[in-house]
Amino acid sequence: HRLDTKDALVAALAAEGWDAVLTDYSVPGMSFQETVSLVRGRRPDVPIVLVSGYMGEDQAATLLKAGIADFVLKYRPARLAQAIQRAVAETREQQARRAAEAALRGSEERLRLAMDAAKLGLMRFDCLAAILHLDPRAQQYLELAAQAPYAEFRQRIHPEDLPATDAAFLRAAEASGDGRYAMEFRALRPDGSVCWLSFCGRIHFAGDADAGHAQEHIGLVQDI
Repeated sequence: HRLDTKDALVAALAAEGWDAVLTDYSVPGMSFQETVSLVRGRRPDVPIVLVSGYMGEDQAATLLKAGIADFVLKYRPARLAQAIQRAVAETREQQARRAAEAALRGSEERLRLAMDAAKLGLMRFDCLAAILHLDPRAQQYLELAAQAPYAEFRQRIHPEDLPATDAAFLRAAEASGDGRYAMEFRALRPDGSVCWLSFCGRIHFAGDADAGHAQEHIGLVQDI
């Protein structure tokens, strides 16, 4: 579509199917800044490519900051197709990234709601640093800080349950396994009280489990 008035631009922007907008800096009867504002206001995802007879470095930098996807000088028309293709491709990548980020946020929210409903705590063990990272509920169950040495976690396990807990971790770390573990143990509270906890998770390896080494454990803990 070739447009040369503000009203025509407004009407055209109401239609679907726009891939890009090409504009000169100086169009009789149309302010460049107004054109950009109209496009940005109605089609914020549509890239704008400026085609101009002259462009200084300072002006180009200002226009790029203002949201222009690219600019092409009129005496280099062979570059126009490449500029359009790149601008459209970058816009589609941005749209895909935003969609993926929105889906991830939705997935994380659903997971959080499910964990809240089941009263599950999340634990991540950094094998190299031997540090546990606990979310607020896991901290509550174990009465440990958000980051706690693994030795402190072991101190929370009842001595009679410690051998079975160690064995479960060792089985999960074997090359023939899939890294998954599940166990129940009595947790000793600092005040001397005892509670039963269920703990399940999976070991993640650096490289293949056969040749790699345990990198981290990610597990869920529940007061049973």
